[in-house]
Amino acid sequence: MHFHGFVWFNLQGRCHKDRSGFKGAWTANPLAFDNSYLTELLSAEKEGLLQLPSDKALLSDPVFCSYVEKYAA
Repeated sequence: MHFHGFVWFNLQGRCHKDRSGFKGAWTANPLAFDNSYLTELLSAEKEGLLQLPSDKALLSDPVFCSYVEKYAA
């Protein structure tokens, strides 16, 4: 499933303003390889954590949202 690669690509690290135009981390611990990207995505936005429109779009599509919920559990 292509979804796996897309989500796991986003879960580690951070955005760098000079490379992407965005700055910040997706999770509180950007170097951990876990499902916190998905759990953070399902929770309300938190100060200091990055959620791009493309990340939020995963929740607005019923098919993708079901996978986000499944892998966040």
